[in-house]
Amino acid sequence: MNRTHRLSLGSLVPLGLLVPLALAACSAEAPPPAAPGAASHAAPVVEPPQGTSYGEPLGDAPLVALADLYAQPDAYAGKRVRVEGLVTGVCAKRGCWINIGAEEGPEEVTFKVDDGVMVFPMSAQGGWVVAEGTASKVVLDVERARKYLAHKAEESGEPFDPASVSEPLTLVRLAGLGAVVRDR
Repeated sequence: MNRTHRLSLGSLVPLGLLVPLALAACSAEAPPPAAPGAASHAAPVVEPPQGTSYGEPLGDAPLVALADLYAQPDAYAGKRVRVEGLVTGVCAKRGCWINIGAEEGPEEVTFKVDDGVMVFPMSAQGGWVVAEGTASKVVLDVERARKYLAHKAEESGEPFDPASVSEPLTLVRLAGLGAVVRDR
């Protein structure tokens, strides 16, 4: 039985693979403006979140609750999504990832970028983030799950018992494209 876990894995999808898709989307022609007085069926304009921006500007990816992302990881795998939550962790070495935690519930996802693409400062921890990226699901067998969890425990200075892992581990993460962090 696979168990969904709240920890997540670093980026497995190179951002270089996503650039052609983004460029293709940007080169599409805009629809002609509606005639005066005509009914508009366009989505309402959403103001971009205020704060410090990292990476690409946020687009119109659908907002997905972290609980939904974890409940149905296969439904979102490979799709661009927007999540929001509390920054619960920041990469202390290179600022190349942040953990985003649900306001209510144990769900947490790692928003990961290639080193140097975006650099999140340690001061982002505790802030509120709106982030977009490509969702993925990674299943680790028991041996890889133990190594992964041992590494995470070592990084955080917490004890870890390898015997506590007896089944595969499912991780959900975002290959980061853009984010806005603001003070809570």
